[in-house]
Amino acid sequence: MAEREFEQKAALGDLIEGARRWRSWTTLAYYDFVSGFRRTVVGPFWQPLHIAAWITGLWLIFGGNRGNASLEYIAIGVVFWSLFQSFMTSGTVVFEQNRVLILSIPNPLSLHLYRRLAFQTIKWATNLPILMVLLIVLGTPIGSETFYFIPGILLVMVNGLWTALLFAIIASRFRDFQFAVDAATRLLFFLTPVFWSVGNDPTRSLIARYNPFTYFLEIVREPLLGNSPSLLAWQIVFAFTVCGLLLSVLVYGRTRRFIVFWI
Repeated sequence: MAEREFEQKAALGDLIEGARRWRSWTTLAYYDFVSGFRRTVVGPFWQPLHIAAWITGLWLIFGGNRGNASLEYIAIGVVFWSLFQSFMTSGTVVFEQNRVLILSIPNPLSLHLYRRLAFQTIKWATNLPILMVLLIVLGTPIGSETFYFIPGILLVMVNGLWTALLFAIIASRFRDFQFAVDAATRLLFFLTPVFWSVGNDPTRSLIARYNPFTYFLEIVREPLLGNSPSLLAWQIVFAFTVCGLLLSVLVYGRTRRFIVFWI
C-alpha cells in the first residue's frame, strides 16, 4: 500500500514539475512548429489551406441543398475534430519519438507530453483565423451564448491532456496501439456529427447519442453558432474529464517507472 501511494505521489509530482517547466516545452514546441516549415514558400499557411480544402469538399457534397448541414456547421466541426484527432494520435508516439532524450536527460516524462501537445495546439491555432473570418462573413450571431465557448475549449484541452497521457502509456507498452488509434480516428470521423447533423434520421440519432465526441463537439460548436450547449452535453463532458484524469494519473503512477524500459 505504501509503495503504491509513493508511486502515485511520484507520478503526480512528475506531472506538476513538467507543468512548471512551461517555458522549456513552449519554446521547444514553437521551434518544432517553425522548423517544420523551413524553406517552404507558403509556410504555416499550409495547415489552414488543408483544412479549408476539407471544409470546401465536405460542404460541396454534404452541405446546402445536398444535405442538412450548413457551411459554418461543417467548418467548426472539421476544425475542432482536427484538434481531437491530433491529441489522440500524438499521444501514441510521444515517448517513442523522444526516446533518446528520455534515456539521456533526466527531465520529467510529462515535459515531452506537454511539448507535443503544445506543438499540436500551436499548429491547430493557425486554423482559427480562417474560421473566424468565415463566421463573420456568414453573419453568425454573437451573443451571451458565445462565451460558453471558453469553458468548452478548456474542457477539451484538459481531456486532450489525459487522453494523450493514457494513450502514450499504452502505446509505449503495445506498439500496435498506434496503428489501432489511427484507424479508429478515421472511422470516428464519419461516425461523429462533424459534417452531418442528426435531423430526423433515427440511425444518425442513435449513433450520435452514444458517441461521446458528439458532446465534446457540441460544447464548442453550439456557442460559436449562437446557441447554448445542452445540460446533458456539459454533464457528459465533465464526467469524462473527472474520470479520465483520475484514470490516467492512476495508470501513470503504476507504469511510470517501466516506460523507460518499454520505449
